[in-house]
Amino acid sequence: MFRDRHWDPVDIVLDCAGGEVFRRAHAPSVMRNGGVAMTCVDAWPEQDPVDTTEQGALGGENRELQSHFLAVNPNGAALRQIASLVEGNFDSFKAGTVIDLVNVTNILRATAASVAKTQGDTIFVVRVN
Repeated sequence: MFRDRHWDPVDIVLDCAGGEVFRRAHAPSVMRNGGVAMTCVDAWPEQDPVDTTEQGALGGENRELQSHFLAVNPNGAALRQIASLVEGNFDSFKAGTVIDLVNVTNILRATAASVAKTQGDTIFVVRVN
């Protein structure tokens, strides 16, 4: 799909299909080197992570990809871990504009020029649900 639509590789992949689709998301045509793929469908990335060296061999380098499973129904331990991550980074977090996922591309295009001119830090919180 990425090649057909002439899309550039991305930094982050949010997967809701799992399995082979999630594995294909690690292709160089889909995800940039150093990219992160996250899935909420199954826990295989935690149990059997994608071999980034093998994936990188397609491009002749280690691509340093990351794969993570996101718990859809987190338990108490997962919620505590999320809370500690948020609290640990709270001081460095700057409140930003909340936008819906479907509007991300338009908003980023509209603000890219102004951010580049001011070299300011703009943070968007993307509402996925």
